Amino acid sequence: MKPVEAMGLLKMDFLGLRNLDVIDDAIDIIKRSRDVEIDIGEIPLDDKKTYLMLAAGDSTGVFQLESEGMRKAMKDVNPTEFDDIIALVSLYRPGAMAEIPRYARGKVDPSTVEYADPRLKAITEGTYGCLVYQEQLMEISKALASFSPAESDDLRKAIGKKDRKAMDEMKDMFMEGTKASGTDLSVSNSLWGSMTAAADYSFNKSHAACYGLIAYRTAYLKANYPAEYMAAVISSVMNTKDKVPAYISRCAEMGINVMPPDINVSDHSFVVDGTDIRFGLDAVKNVGFSAVQAILLAKEERPFESLWDFCERADSRAVNKRAIECLIKCGAFDSLPGSRKGMLEILPEAQSAGNQAQSDAHLGQGSIFDMGGEGGAPQGGAMSGQHPPITEIEFEQKEILALEKETLGIFLSSHPLDGLREALEFKSDCSWPSSAVVKMDLG
Repeated sequence: MKPVEAMGLLKMDFLGLRNLDVIDDAIDIIKRSRDVEIDIGEIPLDDKKTYLMLAAGDSTGVFQLESEGMRKAMKDVNPTEFDDIIALVSLYRPGAMAEIPRYARGKVDPSTVEYADPRLKAITEGTYGCLVYQEQLMEISKALASFSPAESDDLRKAIGKKDRKAMDEMKDMFMEGTKASGTDLSVSNSLWGSMTAAADYSFNKSHAACYGLIAYRTAYLKANYPAEYMAAVISSVMNTKDKVPAYISRCAEMGINVMPPDINVSDHSFVVDGTDIRFGLDAVKNVGFSAVQAILLAKEERPFESLWDFCERADSRAVNKRAIECLIKCGAFDSLPGSRKGMLEILPEAQSAGNQAQSDAHLGQGSIFDMGGEGGAPQGGAMSGQHPPITEIEFEQKEILALEKETLGIFLSSHPLDGLREALEFKSDCSWPSSAVVKMDLG
């Protein structure tokens, strides 16, 4: 991009952040689950629940603030206002990170803040004497080294672009300027050292404020609408197998149950069902978008009443045998009559009957049950009343766990290490995945 700038053309960077989609999705889920309209641009920036959550380091899923190091920094700083979030976003970077303890100390007790030169107070008082933003470095170069506005902007560019050569060329100018203004040599050296460190990675405040605003908005949604927000977060990483289990485990720690998919309740992505999160159908292995779309279309008229009913009504051209098998294995049909084992055993017969019913419908033909009269099939499913019941005999628990791991990538109904949980927690200093991430009646 440097040649573009050299030609005098405008260069603009556009960041594609999934967190913006997470915010929009969370707002949609909140509308569906609570019938509450949220204007994200109008939320208060002084919400106590949000700051208490962040001060506790509870920031999983929050933009820019969820790393282990950042959670520790938030516990140290104890953010209580939006400026703290802007500062944290900027401080947790190479170069500025060493200033976090000083910022935290100054916030707790402003009387401990010291300024190496009286002129620095006006520039750094808002950040407790810490050099956090590029704009502060610009102001220092003007106030202490007599840089012109254009020269201070050249310094900012050199810092922002990590241009060591340009920085070296400006050092003599800075040192001569500070000497002429009566600045102590040790202070000048210290300030230039800070500017050199800032060239490793630093933000201008306007950039940090934008990041901080997105961070705050995600934190606000999580603090006030935890289930809805986490449903949106998990949906955003459905195709990343390592992240889904981690977020589901965090939901369990938050007291939020993540329920298995349900053929009559689930949508493409994760949604809120009561106070729980319901698994998204798109997250089930071998069940593609078009298959889910066909399922949602078929159930618009009425809920599915049985596996037979499902096979008769869901478009078999979009929902193939492999997809249905995976849906059964993960528990998506558990609310319907029969066990997972029984459904898998009867699936070939049910699918054959369903294919025939759909074929007849496409050809304009009807079975004898469509002729009406008291002997006809019940309204709830074209031929559901004529099919044998599906056995309730279920797989063993370890087999169910294997099926869930195969189709969802995680264990839902329980965990193979549940029997060792207490022993593991006794020997460990970290948390373990919940033994009851999902509560299910498996028969």
